[in-house]
Amino acid sequence: VQNWGFHTSSEKPYGYDGDRDFFVGRYRDEKNPAVVESGESTNICRSSGVTLGCLQHRFALKPGATKRIVYRTGIGPGKAECFKTIRMYRSFASVDRAFADLRAFWQERLGRFQVRTPDREFDALVNGFVQYQSAMTMRLSRSISSYEWGVCRSIGFRDSSQDQMGLCQAFPEVARKMLGLIMEAVHEDGSACHNFN
Repeated sequence: VQNWGFHTSSEKPYGYDGDRDFFVGRYRDEKNPAVVESGESTNICRSSGVTLGCLQHRFALKPGATKRIVYRTGIGPGKAECFKTIRMYRSFASVDRAFADLRAFWQERLGRFQVRTPDREFDALVNGFVQYQSAMTMRLSRSISSYEWGVCRSIGFRDSSQDQMGLCQAFPEVARKMLGLIMEAVHEDGSACHNFN
């Protein structure tokens, strides 16, 4: 199944770029992209190459004025699902509700385990970042990466076990499922596969 991706904005763009090679330009890098330097989008989007999402808007602001543009980037199993998601978040109010729901979700999950020490920076690290990072690595980088996809990467026994230790309180249902998979990689003699699928 080929997934569909989208990158849209709440305001009609003046131009767009969908391919990194054209956006950055030949013999350049992210320090000086050709499109940013020239101020003109290429309006090129290809289904191959290195995907990039860039929308160009042009407007003038008076001193003290503000302008809000919402960008929506996502992926879906088909074109219809993508358009359904785009329509769901068409209004600023629906976007604000989604962010409030997301904030509440993470506050509830990460609020299950909290520490209070004399070091506020340590507390912020343990109470938020470490737990969130464990959740993201458990869901994303332990099985896939940007340079190895599918069965090439596999699931790391030690790393995935560590992720579960950091997430038992926040995501017990996910940790239980993952621990079941991890235990299947243990041999009768107690040793375990370094990586498994």
